[in-house]
Amino acid sequence: MKSLIKLLANKDVKFLYNICIRLSSYLVVVAVYIAILGLFLLFKQNIIAVRYLLFLSVLFIVIGIFLSLLTWKVLLYWKETLIDFKKYQSFFEHSVSHSNKFNKKFNEVSFELITGELSYLRGDFLLALSQYSNINLSNISKKNRKNI
Repeated sequence: MKSLIKLLANKDVKFLYNICIRLSSYLVVVAVYIAILGLFLLFKQNIIAVRYLLFLSVLFIVIGIFLSLLTWKVLLYWKETLIDFKKYQSFFEHSVSHSNKFNKKFNEVSFELITGELSYLRGDFLLALSQYSNINLSNISKKNRKNI
């Protein structure tokens, strides 16, 4: 696992984003479609095909989760071990510029949080405070927000 993290840490930011983030998203979507197909075959009493399809569905979900966890391990490796803040920040810049409409605002707020965190880690505390105070968290999600 550590050698895989080091290998991916030496790759380009675009490569890591496309392989880990996009591929894991696509695998989860394919797994849901396969599970739905398995449920339709269940009504036709084809048990062996249902078992194979559900196994593939679970396998794709596990691979998707593994790739997501691997991405966050590589990001932590950049930030904590290599102390490569430029790569760490450019990953989030790339995710903002290449995100879909559904995740766009969340990725923008994540990028603002990362920018403030990196300013804090570099020792520029006033800049970090100003960046944190300018973040608009109301753009993220309305389902977990309480009405005041």
